This record gives sequence, structure tokens and C-alpha cells, in this order.
Amino acid sequence: MKHALVLSAAALAAGLLAACSSPQPPAAPLAASSSQPEPEPVYYATTGREAPPGWSPVPVVVVKVDNTLAGRPQEGLGDADLIIEEPVEGGLTRLLTFFESTMAQRVGPVRSIRSSDVGLVMPVNATVVASGGSPEALAAYQKAQIPLVTEGMAGLQRDAGRAAPYNIFANLTRLTRAELGTDPEQPYFDFGTTKLPPGGDATRVDLTFSPSRSENWRWNNRGYWEQPDVAFRPRTLFALDVRSFDTGKRDAAGSPIPEIVTSGAGAGYMFRDGEAHRILWEKRSPLAPFRFTTSAGLVISVPPGRTWISLLDRKTGQVRLS
Repeated sequence: MKHALVLSAAALAAGLLAACSSPQPPAAPLAASSSQPEPEPVYYATTGREAPPGWSPVPVVVVKVDNTLAGRPQEGLGDADLIIEEPVEGGLTRLLTFFESTMAQRVGPVRSIRSSDVGLVMPVNATVVASGGSPEALAAYQKAQIPLVTEGMAGLQRDAGRAAPYNIFANLTRLTRAELGTDPEQPYFDFGTTKLPPGGDATRVDLTFSPSRSENWRWNNRGYWEQPDVAFRPRTLFALDVRSFDTGKRDAAGSPIPEIVTSGAGAGYMFRDGEAHRILWEKRSPLAPFRFTTSAGLVISVPPGRTWISLLDRKTGQVRLS
């Protein structure tokens, strides 16, 4: 509350006279403040977690990693911040492993790119490390101006103890600044905590991509999901249905090569804290991040931490809960 100060004319005149007849000593200079403003916190674009003091944003690096039994054991997944699993030919899947908080010294086996990667890496301006790609995929990357690190460049080497094509591994600490793209300009998700209605119990999630590929996740009651023989343990797990089309191409085994469509909208599940929530997803363009809502239109923020997204072809994918 403000208080008014009222002085009589006589008092004001006396004060002015005293001031004129009795010069006052100059005021002492104000002491400089010793306290500095607290620096603004910086958050990782791929996890939404607060970075340690002194950390500056760096380009996000995505490594394409094999996800078949022939390519096991996989290495470096435990250092990733975000992983997206996408369907490829033969009913199998491949991983896009995102690194930001830590640049792993050995990741792989490194495999080739797909045109469908473009919309999955563009939201954070990622640099992609891969063993190569088809002319169509390479053209899609070039059109989108996605930096690509391939065999023959620093950071990729073959392991003589592994059979091809599962013998290429990446050392992300050896990538040069000239090979990397720009720092992320937006987070991969809208991170935060959304209060949702109670979901269905889901301590076990079985995902089927095709007759050739399925996986099993378990909620361990310690804050994250896990699956056998995979070092990456996410706090949040998504299973999203996506459209696909036949490219008309065939792989070396004669299997049709599909391409998934990552822009658009669809349905799916978000699994967190041992619960399953039915959700809707939207991605308006390759550059746009995923957005999630409930069927009632409530916008869902993604809890800060590691996240795994499984993209299931809506024609063949299945989700089973228990």
C-alpha cells in the first residue's frame, strides 16, 4: 500500500533554506552488488531434463543401428537419450538412436538410412551416422539438407571380429565439427507432466510388428521399462500406428521394401508408470515434433527422461497388454 507524504509550506521552505545554507557532503557511492543473477537453466532437446551447469547445446547425433538377431549384441544403446524403432523390409525393424547428453565411443552395428528417417530426425536438426543408403534415400537426405556421416569418414570403422554387414561401428567422439549440423532449435517433444485419468494396468507390453518381428517390454517398478538384451531403459514407451506404402523396390532377398509415413496423424498407446493410455498422435510436417492428445482433446506432455517410440505399420502391427 502506498502512503502519501504531506508537508506544510513553512516546513518545505525551512527545509529548502537549510539545504541552501548548509551544504551536504557528497553521497557515498553505492557499493557494487556482489551477487550475480542465476544463469537460466538449459534443457536437453531429446530428454527435457536439465543439463548440468556450464553445458552448452550441441548438435544431436542419430546413429542407424541394426535390430536383428544377427546383429546382436548391439552396443552403445545405453548411452542414447531417445530411440525410435521403424519397420523396414522383411518385416524387420531398425533403430534411430539419438545422442545428445553423451557421445558414445562405440555404437552399432551401424546400418543404412531410409527415406522415412527424414521426418524423424529433422525436428532437432540431427546429424545422421549410417553405413550408406539407396539412391532414393540419399536424395531425400540431400533435399532435406540432413548432414550424413558414412563409411570412409571419421568416426566409422569396421570390427574384424564381426561378420559383414554387422561389423561397422561408430565412435561419436571422433566426429569433427565440420561434419555436424546445427544445434537443435526446439525440443523433440512438449516435455512436462500431464495429469491423466487413470490408465489400464500394463506391467507387460508385447508388440508385434510382423510375423518376423516382435518384442516384449516389462515395467520394473523402479521407474523405467526394459526388454531382454537391450541396454536402453526408457521412462516412457510409445507404440504408434503409422501408414506405409510399397516403394516397388526389393532388397537382396527379394523382399518388398516399404516406406512408413511419419507425417500425419494416427492412434496409439503411451505407457508410463506401469499404465497404458490410449492416445492420438499428430505430426504436421517433417520438421514438426510429435504432438499427443487424448480422445477428449487433452494435450499430453511427455515426462522428462528417456523415451522409446515403436512405429507399427497399422496393417500388421499389434499391441498386447497384460
